[in-house]
Amino acid sequence: MRRLLSVSLALSFAFAAGAAGAQQFTLEGEMSSDEFAAAGLDKLSPQERASLDAWLRREFGLREEQVREEALAQDKEERRGLFERDSREPIESSLPGTFTGVRGPGFFHLENGQVWERTGSETLTVRPIENPRVTIKPGMISGWYLQVEDYGTTFKVRRVE
Repeated sequence: MRRLLSVSLALSFAFAAGAAGAQQFTLEGEMSSDEFAAAGLDKLSPQERASLDAWLRREFGLREEQVREEALAQDKEERRGLFERDSREPIESSLPGTFTGVRGPGFFHLENGQVWERTGSETLTVRPIENPRVTIKPGMISGWYLQVEDYGTTFKVRRVE
């Protein structure tokens, strides 16, 4: 039971140590001598402490890498159409509220939080539609095009947020 408590406490400190660099981490270096003793880690042999330190580095190093990869993937998804030029995946969302068409310059504020500015001169007048679905696709050569559900007209747009 004491060992389980020791390992539980060690895990708490190991997670915090991930930012400091997985290779330099040791429990003894991260904890005060009082904390180290209170956790019962001073009763471990040097080999047991080294084994525990190595396990913590391995375990939390892998988790840190997984978290980093997930954050990068989420960031890439959020940037689509904004700074990223190589994305070819369509973006699907909706326009919250009542949509009556497009005339003149303007912005599209999507439900997913993205904001797109109209850069073309196309127009579209429709009966009022509530929360229409939209698809934004990359053009063949450059730019992005927004299309409102059930209408063939596309609008050249660029992402501003």
